[in-house]
Amino acid sequence: MMSTAKKVALGGLGVLVLATGVVLGLAASKPDTIHIERSIVMHATPAHVFPYANDFTKFTTWIPWTELDPNQRVEYSDPPIGVGAWYSWSGNDDVGKGRMELVSVEPLAVVHRLEFIEPFASVATATLSIFAGSLTFVSNNLYLLPAITLFSLAQVLLASTTMLALSSL
Repeated sequence: MMSTAKKVALGGLGVLVLATGVVLGLAASKPDTIHIERSIVMHATPAHVFPYANDFTKFTTWIPWTELDPNQRVEYSDPPIGVGAWYSWSGNDDVGKGRMELVSVEPLAVVHRLEFIEPFASVATATLSIFAGSLTFVSNNLYLLPAITLFSLAQVLLASTTMLALSSL
């Protein structure tokens, strides 16, 4: 005959296994992409803002990730400006590891391709549309793992933080 302590332990283990299955099932049912769009009023001209989106040596002076790990290792392409330019980073657990490339540069819009390697693998495109008096940030992310809700929330926070950082330019 099984003791009461064993029954309670097996019951607790069963509940844990069931709860894990439910969480994994919910995660698997979520889409693998997320779309984020934020706009902000800017008190700067497009000519003033454009270099901060097109030149990675200027780009890294305002993005929120730079402050999260001032000691991260950063590498830039030569030149760090225009289509095909890239930069890569590797830092602490807050910033992880990844690479960003300029894929399209127009006078009023810059498109970046981001590859996040750590802590979660994903690929994203981010478009900065620059207009007189306003700026729009659009990010579309494709997760290489089933959608990770916490990472999705982090991306929303990043978009909001990015817009706040841009407003200071």
